[in-house]
Amino acid sequence: MDTIRKLVPLLQTLADDRPLGDLLAGVIAYAEARAPGMRMSVLLADTAAGVLRHGAAPALPEAYCRAIDGLPYGEGVGSCGTAAARRELVIVADIASSPLWADFRELAAQHGLAACWSIPILSDHHELLGTCAMYYDVPRTPSAVEIQFISGLGALAALVIHRHREHAARLRNEGRFRFLASRFPDAIIEHAGGSIRYLNDSAVQLLGLETATAAIGLTLGDVLEPQTVRRLLGLRRGPSRIEWRPRGGRTVACEVSAVEVPVADEVSSLLVCRDVSAEVSLERQIAAAVTAEQERVSHDLHDGLGQHLTGIGFLVEALGKGPLQPAEGVRQELAKISRLVNQAIADSRRLARTLSPVIRDRQGLEEALRELVAHTRDIVGLAARLEVPVSGVPDLDAGVASQLYRIAQEALTNVARHAQARSVVVSLAHAAETLTLAIEDDGVGIDAALGVPAGLGLRIMQYRARVIDATLIVETRPGGGTRIACQLPLGATAAAIAR
Repeated sequence: MDTIRKLVPLLQTLADDRPLGDLLAGVIAYAEARAPGMRMSVLLADTAAGVLRHGAAPALPEAYCRAIDGLPYGEGVGSCGTAAARRELVIVADIASSPLWADFRELAAQHGLAACWSIPILSDHHELLGTCAMYYDVPRTPSAVEIQFISGLGALAALVIHRHREHAARLRNEGRFRFLASRFPDAIIEHAGGSIRYLNDSAVQLLGLETATAAIGLTLGDVLEPQTVRRLLGLRRGPSRIEWRPRGGRTVACEVSAVEVPVADEVSSLLVCRDVSAEVSLERQIAAAVTAEQERVSHDLHDGLGQHLTGIGFLVEALGKGPLQPAEGVRQELAKISRLVNQAIADSRRLARTLSPVIRDRQGLEEALRELVAHTRDIVGLAARLEVPVSGVPDLDAGVASQLYRIAQEALTNVARHAQARSVVVSLAHAAETLTLAIEDDGVGIDAALGVPAGLGLRIMQYRARVIDATLIVETRPGGGTRIACQLPLGATAAAIAR
């Protein structure tokens, strides 16, 4: 029981973060209590300079410790210098007669040291860390048990030095991280399960806080609205765009990347958040400008070119039926011209509707999707159908509806080109203030494990979803096939377009 009690402070030493000299002094105190009459010393190797420096020796005279501090290690430089050079245990039973102590014999005699056994302290990779020495006031040779004891002390000292170096390196890395993070323009938040561990200055501003220390120990839910917290805790890889809503602060668009960081016995998450409100605003302006230009061109095609072609068609028809009946050959050519004009009219109307399918004649998203599905069924040959709720679809801003339509159009194009599918279902669902547009096929599927889709079409769909504050989810269904879902929070739609 007494031995166990003596082990407690020794084991605590291994987990301590005190200076290395204090930790080694704890090891020495344990060893000297087990070996009466022994005084122990630990020297630390400075391999760059090729010398041994004082580590800890609480029972040895300070004058002696100063005298041997910084001596080069090598053959014949006492017990410790020789042990360091040989990388093996060196036993000097009588310092007064040992050639290894020729240069230090008088120094040892001045301080009453008669025997010295020294063992090198080595790392797992055989790197020299230092030496561990046991001094006695009388000449003596170690027993087999004492040799095992000093060997164990050397291994223990190596563990303490290794742990201390790891801890020091971790502190240095943490210091570098905090230095760099404090000057990083993006917000950096470290949390463990939602509990905030660290904020840099940019994160303090983004959260609308006064100081970083005020948030340490709080949870993300204490400083952010619930919907934002849910999105952050659900992030597994990035970057992802989310609506950033601090409690009592202004709502902004953020691009967030999440990285898991193992720290000690827990795993923290590092969030790197960038305010992309200006970028999102520009994207929306560009999208609005493109939509407006498509509407203008659609209007010109329908009401300009379409009307001109209609007039030409009437004129050609009149020439064929006028009082001056043309020859048979001419009538046939006029009939061909009439058919070509009618075909051009149909093409211009179809092009006008394609350019602005939702806005053209204000038919709305549901009807535009119905025509798109019919086109896919009739032209592409897929068994396509549209499913909408009985209650219908909520009224949407024309710009939002147009982006949803383009997402469905791109998805159906991908199905036709790549999926090898037999059927596809386009659906609209409205629940819990969220409108979900889904496109599901029974084709070969895609590798959803790749994360952010690499295809241009899928990247375009993600861009269109971001513009309207929606989330695009791409997943492979069990048994084959792909489901693409665009989830649009209806509560944020008006604000998104206004911005």
